[in-house]
Amino acid sequence: MHRYLTSIHGVRSNEHLEKVLGEMRDLGTPTIHVVDCGDTYFALEGTHRLRAASMLGIAPTLEVVNEQDLVDLTWMDILDNFPDGTVSMPAGEIVAALRDPYGNGCYRIHDDGLLELVQAGI
Repeated sequence: MHRYLTSIHGVRSNEHLEKVLGEMRDLGTPTIHVVDCGDTYFALEGTHRLRAASMLGIAPTLEVVNEQDLVDLTWMDILDNFPDGTVSMPAGEIVAALRDPYGNGCYRIHDDGLLELVQAGI
């Protein structure tokens, strides 16, 4: 059985994707913070790094947190999704707030850790 990884949204900037592709060619494997949601991981960051890893055939390193773990939002670019001033919350609540069946990208994680794009997201 394959596991899946969902990104916050699809790639929104091809220019940024090209920049990330170049950086990853030099730097190699990216690290992405993800929430363990059972059969799916939900990435808290790294939409462009995930797509670049998929395109380059690089397996990302996944730093996994559990749904009940408290996450500091101040270092992520998703803070604007919480305009009420929230700066930390349980990871599962972040997933609930940002999960969108059409907007999130989706990857199949193969046994070797490589990512296969299933849904590009918007």
